[in-house]
Amino acid sequence: MSYLNYELNEDEKLIALIRKHWITLTLPLAKAIVAIAVIAILAQKLFEFEYGKEIVFVWIITSILYAVHEIIIWYLDCYIITNKRIIDIDQKNIFRRIVAEVGIENIQEVVYLTNGPLETILGYGTVNVKTSSNGSMIGMEQIPNPVEVKDIIVNAKGQKYL
Repeated sequence: MSYLNYELNEDEKLIALIRKHWITLTLPLAKAIVAIAVIAILAQKLFEFEYGKEIVFVWIITSILYAVHEIIIWYLDCYIITNKRIIDIDQKNIFRRIVAEVGIENIQEVVYLTNGPLETILGYGTVNVKTSSNGSMIGMEQIPNPVEVKDIIVNAKGQKYL
């Protein structure tokens, strides 16, 4: 949690830190596993070539680095709910992030939705937070327990967690 401390002001209290559901990692990790499996199948043929071992090595390292990159992006991409605001940290890549925030007092409407059997069974979905100030919206997509997150936001607005 310490890497997020610089996002919080001195008088803010952390209420919730929300990351996307683990299911969002399955496709990137499956890609890396398939890439490693393909090179493992082709490895014996590639070893016959002059730079075959190097190709296999680079392929495997690249696949592992891709998987690590996706895990890091998943970890850094989060939503922070405090007693004063909601912060949306949208981590695009290792060196690019977009941070949006909305004050708790500006929240006008909080809506959650789950779409389809997979989201319903695994318990994840979207929470949209609409503001009264300029009509903007923070969309918390593919998060676990959207009903619980909606309730946390509504309670934060009502009680202000002071």
